[in-house]
Amino acid sequence: IRDLVVASRERGFGKLARLLEELRVIGFAGGKRSPRVVIFSERIATLELLEKTLISQLGMKPDAVGVFTARDTDEKAQRALVESFGHKDSPLRALLCSDAASEGVNLHHQCHHLFHFDVPWSLIRLTQRNGRIDRFGQHETPHLRYLVTRTSAQTADQHVVARLIEKEREVERQLGDPGALLGLYDAEREETFLLKGLASGKDATELLPEAPRAALAADAALDSLESVDDGSATATAAASAVDEPDEPAIDLLALLAEVQKDQARTPPLESLVSQAPSLFASDFDLLVAALRHLEDHPVVGPEPLRWEANAEDRYVTLHAPEPFRRHREGFLPREGIPEKDAPYRLVMGRELVMTKLRAALDEEGRWPDWHLLWEQHPLVEWILDALGSAYARGEAPLLRVPSLGRDNALFLLQGSMFNHESEAVVARWMGLVTHGGAIAAETLSLEQVIERVGLQQGLVNTGKLSERSKHLQGLVPALVKDATERVLAERQGFVKGELAKRARAETRRIERWVTESHAVLDRAAAAWTQRGARVPRHVEERLVRERAEILRVKENHEQLLKSLQATGAPYVRLAAVFTGD
Repeated sequence: IRDLVVASRERGFGKLARLLEELRVIGFAGGKRSPRVVIFSERIATLELLEKTLISQLGMKPDAVGVFTARDTDEKAQRALVESFGHKDSPLRALLCSDAASEGVNLHHQCHHLFHFDVPWSLIRLTQRNGRIDRFGQHETPHLRYLVTRTSAQTADQHVVARLIEKEREVERQLGDPGALLGLYDAEREETFLLKGLASGKDATELLPEAPRAALAADAALDSLESVDDGSATATAAASAVDEPDEPAIDLLALLAEVQKDQARTPPLESLVSQAPSLFASDFDLLVAALRHLEDHPVVGPEPLRWEANAEDRYVTLHAPEPFRRHREGFLPREGIPEKDAPYRLVMGRELVMTKLRAALDEEGRWPDWHLLWEQHPLVEWILDALGSAYARGEAPLLRVPSLGRDNALFLLQGSMFNHESEAVVARWMGLVTHGGAIAAETLSLEQVIERVGLQQGLVNTGKLSERSKHLQGLVPALVKDATERVLAERQGFVKGELAKRARAETRRIERWVTESHAVLDRAAAAWTQRGARVPRHVEERLVRERAEILRVKENHEQLLKSLQATGAPYVRLAAVFTGD
């Protein structure tokens, strides 16, 4: 043994020498012009050796090599290390990682070379490692290298490693889910399965099959290996693990026909989704109109808004008002907040935003200095809320529209109803027309209101007050009462008609699925008991899990039906009044 150790030292660490050789092949010399590389190893001691070797053999500076392990509990330091690796101008060239970095860490922004100094005995973990650079947003072809020890005669463990690499490539290309091959869906259980399977004399091809292993069979095989390992295996247990009853057959053609039948009954998406009417051609036009209305209003704070709009390029620059900074700015990432005295830049053009985003990817941690102008941007949300707050509670604008005719008026109202969780199940805009003091029977939709008063063409504000304001104010209680009755009547008609029809059909479908699913599980349990065998523990646990899942789906459906039920009286809000005088 001593002679073998001396001889191995004289030859050197072959795998380490091969790593240095492969680094040179890709042009990695350790300097600032070297491509970035990620090197994975399971052992921290190996990573420490790699760090020392890269510094001593390639002359790399300490700040050019980073180490990411679970031993470093400083999350802020780990985050800074990863961000530095993604910066274009960072000196960091090589990142040495344990499997603590195999999940939730993006290393692809400036790197497309990854080395496995050792190969984990888990397809899941192997795929997770590769996913650090082989992911969406990678602009180069990822290069993945596996350093595998070879001997003159291939050993069993070398065969397993080679098979793992082969199946990882195949699974990623064909199945997409690495956990599906062994059916264990857990990295540690995969490693246990392969280690104990190899120790029991099984071949790598048997342990890593061509076709995905069913979850039930995988659990049984692992239980059998664990029983053998602790010496508690019995002839019955061993036989049950190997000679497992077949799963109930699934008629795929019948299943496909059922799906197609359900799809045929489902209304087309276009009939379920409608485009809400708008007074503005784009979000840019809405934002500009809102800023003009709010720029000197007290609701935006003590100082007037500082903003500019470029109609040609469709962008707005806006210095954040103090109320926004205090209440909403914290919802943005820290990197997305402009420096002091710098404005927000909101642009309609997605192309410009994407260009800025790609430039920011060259320097991870930096946010693009142009933001997309859309309704869910926190600054746009705050402006729209401020616009709503510009009218006090109980106030509504009164607009003169001579085309309506004298003694005529049109009231725009919104009726809402809510469920037991205060979620809106009805949000109905309606226009009610009055002639003198009488309320007309017709109910106008929002589109009809917009067309009748000419809002899309633009109204001229003459600055003249209406002489009928007191008369119109007196009509409000009767109009609110009338609108409430109309909302209730419309809701009751919908519930008794379309909603009830769809709810009954969906409930029948769920009940049929629950019955059939329980029957499948009952047959799976009966397949054991009919042979006079006790249902194995892993099978019982799986059946319990699947019955719990069936119950969860059924309860979710019942909760959905409950969420569609409106409680209480409608809430009616007067939004605007148009008068013809």
